[in-house]
Amino acid sequence: MIEIPDDDPAREYTPEEQRLLTEQLFQLTRAVHAGELCERRLDLTLLRDLHAALFRGVRDDHAGRIRAPGFGAERLHFGPHRSVHRDDVERELQAIFRRVEQELRALKDAEPETYELQAIRLAVWAHAEIIWVHPFEDGNGRTSRLCASHLCVQLGLHPIPVEAVKQEYTEALNRYFVRKEIEPLVDLYLALYPIER
Repeated sequence: MIEIPDDDPAREYTPEEQRLLTEQLFQLTRAVHAGELCERRLDLTLLRDLHAALFRGVRDDHAGRIRAPGFGAERLHFGPHRSVHRDDVERELQAIFRRVEQELRALKDAEPETYELQAIRLAVWAHAEIIWVHPFEDGNGRTSRLCASHLCVQLGLHPIPVEAVKQEYTEALNRYFVRKEIEPLVDLYLALYPIER
């Protein structure tokens, strides 16, 4: 089960830092939802840029920096799960982005009646995989959700609002992490983003 420890100093913020984080997340979300980043591919540079913009002025020491040899925790723990080793973060992310590019090409040939569902599945999968890698010291969930919305907007869909009950969301993510079952997470997103079926 994903659970964030209460005593993790990397996740403790002063009220001013929390205000700045919230404000920057709102600005980034608005930009993504407005399609201001549509011309950019989902890749390592975009991921870093989103994280840097989110944590600028809050955690400048790790804003936009992925864990790598010599930087960051070797592994991060989120509940009973462990991230990939910091030496493998960039390689794992590049594999995710390659698959996203392949799936984007395949979506061009998708039947109109299945296009939305396939696009949402891709966005949800990318989101879950980025969290599994845990590339950053903090902010992995927020950054990966921005990536999911970016993909949806880029594919001509509405961004995915993540307004689920936290317990439902973490249970669906845990199911994916343990069993690689994406359906509960896709179902949760579909409940938030009704599409014609």
